[in-house]
Amino acid sequence: MLRNDVLVNVSETMKGSKIYFNPYYYPDKTKLLRLCPLIVDKTLLYVNKNNISSDILNLAELFQNEGFLIPVLISEETLPDSLKTSSCIFRKKLFDEKLFDKEYKQAIEEDQNDVEFKSTISNIQNSDTEFNTLIDNISFPLNWDLIFMNTLNVPMYFPNNCKDVFLYKLEKLNSQIYFPKRVINHINVTNFLEQINVIFPSDLTIDQIKKFRKQKAAINFRNWLERKLFNIEEKEDILRVKYLVQEFNKLSKSHEEHADFISASLGGIIGALNEGLVGATIGSVAGYGLSKILRSIWKIKGPNNWVFLLTDFENAGSV
Repeated sequence: MLRNDVLVNVSETMKGSKIYFNPYYYPDKTKLLRLCPLIVDKTLLYVNKNNISSDILNLAELFQNEGFLIPVLISEETLPDSLKTSSCIFRKKLFDEKLFDKEYKQAIEEDQNDVEFKSTISNIQNSDTEFNTLIDNISFPLNWDLIFMNTLNVPMYFPNNCKDVFLYKLEKLNSQIYFPKRVINHINVTNFLEQINVIFPSDLTIDQIKKFRKQKAAINFRNWLERKLFNIEEKEDILRVKYLVQEFNKLSKSHEEHADFISASLGGIIGALNEGLVGATIGSVAGYGLSKILRSIWKIKGPNNWVFLLTDFENAGSV
């Protein structure tokens, strides 16, 4: 189901620190996308020409030209004309679509009939959307995001108010997929990043963003965040982390003549797969929608963790 030759080529384009961003989950998508190049080398942005705003598309084109952004799409048919095909990731090239589509649709149907899943979604504030439509609007990207994250071993930006939906899906996977008996705590969900308060300059020009990224404080912060996202058990030097954040915030404030500031708290949650699973034979599957897709992925490259960089912009504003 997973095409390994395509996976190898895609992995080559993703070198450096990276994060996956699906704009659906955020009301102010443009603001967050502007912040991405400040803390990671590359942003993997989910794009569909049928429902992308002009503001997001303009930024995506600008960031792709600078090498800051890699569009993620279903197929070339959903690619906006202004984006380059050469540096995109296409689902239909990465997977055998006929097999993928069958399992993907099954996962969505199960969500639509899952009372607990619906209850979890009901806590998300979206008063303008009819409830059944909201379920579909979340289920379609949610199932793809879980597959994509595990396939490419990429962390994902995710808002605090939606985290329970993802955690529920991970719990469902844990209970529905058969693992060998010797594997204990199959998917262990834990917090791994204490909340840190970071200040970002907003509305920087592309030249200002490029200059910001080259500064020592920004490089050190990006390098630390990358290590933290992929080495969650690494012991923290609290004073060092505090210093890195202080220096990053100082760099941000140096742009006060050119930009307002956004205050954000970052936290982290990981759905960690027990290492014993990597060398184990994946057993039969209890008919769960995503299970065959994940088994296909794990057969080729072994399972990866699901890592979420949680963002809270409730206190956003001028600093």
